[in-house]
Amino acid sequence: MPRAMHHFMDSIRQIENAPVAQMVLTISFAPVLSGLTMVDIVDLFGQYRDRYPFFQHLPIAQAMTASELPVATIASHGSTDMPRVMFGAKDLQYSIYFQFDRLSLSWVRQAPIGSPDTYPGFQSMLAKFLSEIETLRAWVKVRKLPDIAPQVAELAYMNVFAVEVDGVKRRLSDRFTFFNNPRGAPMSSFVCAWTERLDDENPSEGYVNATAQFRMLNDGLPGIGFELLSLADLNNLAWQDSNPKVTQMHDKIEQIFSGSIHPDVFREYAR
Repeated sequence: MPRAMHHFMDSIRQIENAPVAQMVLTISFAPVLSGLTMVDIVDLFGQYRDRYPFFQHLPIAQAMTASELPVATIASHGSTDMPRVMFGAKDLQYSIYFQFDRLSLSWVRQAPIGSPDTYPGFQSMLAKFLSEIETLRAWVKVRKLPDIAPQVAELAYMNVFAVEVDGVKRRLSDRFTFFNNPRGAPMSSFVCAWTERLDDENPSEGYVNATAQFRMLNDGLPGIGFELLSLADLNNLAWQDSNPKVTQMHDKIEQIFSGSIHPDVFREYAR
C-alpha cells in the first residue's frame, strides 16, 4: 500500500477533510419492544433530550437481515406499534434513530466536502453508540420491559468525492482503481456495485455491499459517491461481546475502501 494511503487510513479516523459524508451504526435487538405508546416514546425521548433535543417521526424501516442477498420485506407488527422516531442534536450532526426493534446512531457532515468538518472516527462512534444503547437498556429496565439482546448489526459509510479538485476535473479512473475508460468518453451516469463476504470461509458471518455512483454534493455540485454497507448476525451476543464483530465489519469496509480508491485521492485528502 502506498505511503500516502497508509497515512490516510491511519488519519481518516479523525481528520478535518475526510470524505465521509455520513456514517450510521445500527443494531437490531430482541425481543421487539412492541406495543409502545406515545407516552412511552415521549418518556424515552426524555432520556436523550439533553443531547438530542430535536424530535421527528419517520416511516417504519423494513426488517433487518444478515443474509447475503437480502430480500425486501414488510415486517409484520401489531397496529399499536409506534413508528420510527429520530432524536437529533441541534445541528443534526448527530442523531439517534429508534424503532421498536433497533437503535441507530448517525453522524452527518455539515460542511461541503473538502471543508473543515472533523469526522469523529469509528472507535469514537462505536463508544458513543454503546453509551446510547446503555441509556436505552436502562430505560427498558425502569419500564419493566424484557431486557434486549443484539441480533443484527449494520454499519454504513457514505463517502463522497468532488469531481473537480483545485480547478481540475477528475476522471473516474482518477478516483477508483477498478475503473478504466480508455476512450475517455464523457459519462452521464455511472453505477458499479458488488458484494463481499466478511469471511470467505464462513459465508454466514456477514457481508459488505459496495456501490459507486454519481451523486450531488451537499453544495449542489456534482460528485462521486462510494457507499459501503455491512450487515452481520450477532446471534444474541452480549452487548459487550458485539464489539469485535462490529469492528470486523469496519475493518472489512476499510479494506475495500483502501483497495478501491486511487492513490491520488489519498494524497488529496491527507494533505
